[in-house]
Amino acid sequence: MVLCKKKRSKINSKKNLRNEIFSKIQQFTNFLTFQFGHPNICTHINYAFAFVTDDGRGLRIFEANDFTLYAQIMALKLKNPNLKVILSVGGWTHGTGGFALAAASESSRTTFAYNALTFIKTHKFDGIDIDWEYPGFAGGPKPGKSSDKHNYVPFLQKLKDVFHASSPPLLGLDFE
Repeated sequence: MVLCKKKRSKINSKKNLRNEIFSKIQQFTNFLTFQFGHPNICTHINYAFAFVTDDGRGLRIFEANDFTLYAQIMALKLKNPNLKVILSVGGWTHGTGGFALAAASESSRTTFAYNALTFIKTHKFDGIDIDWEYPGFAGGPKPGKSSDKHNYVPFLQKLKDVFHASSPPLLGLDFE
């Protein structure tokens, strides 16, 4: 799925405001043929999803055609050099398993952050979006532990530190 944040337009009524809010996101699933011909209507695209590896050490693709679709989305930047493409990691079907292992200790957070940075740079993304549903949640496809809630903020802080220290600094984990 690809989410596209549209450029802001002038809103002149409450009705237009509602339409503008609901038109800001366009979605495409990664298991369908990707067709997106107007990259100039967007400022950012979130590509959903990648997964955390089962051992919590890095990232992996979600669908078999993701590498092909990554290249197609990055080609949009040739038409709009200001376009930012962010990789969303996680989602409901991911569960909490790999995230829990990645966040469990200072060492695992550091390993994951640097491996995630390498994956993001290798595939030319501009940043990362973490969609961990939900730290400490005992249900779902891959249940978590109560310690996940305590590890969540240090996990995000490590990612932010590593991504912002990269050259060039990458987006994600804040509202810059």
